[in-house]
Amino acid sequence: MIEGVLIDEKDVPKAVETTDWVSLLKKIPKGKALKITELTVKQTANLRNALSQHRRRERFKDYFVRSRTVEGERVVFIIHVEEVGR
Repeated sequence: MIEGVLIDEKDVPKAVETTDWVSLLKKIPKGKALKITELTVKQTANLRNALSQHRRRERFKDYFVRSRTVEGERVVFIIHVEEVGR
């Protein structure tokens, strides 16, 4: 038998804030890249996963994510390529 503990509704944790990746992607013009330095490794993985899911649905095929270490700092680039297949 499953048992639990009753708690007040106000004690239930709020939903985790998520990033609206779609809005962010749409702001990047073709041929440009958005350079982000404040993403954590987990946020970068979430971005890659979100983009991968969209690409499977035939959306955002011309966007790519690259992460590099530049001068000792982790940098993530979201690239909106001019031509798909480049």
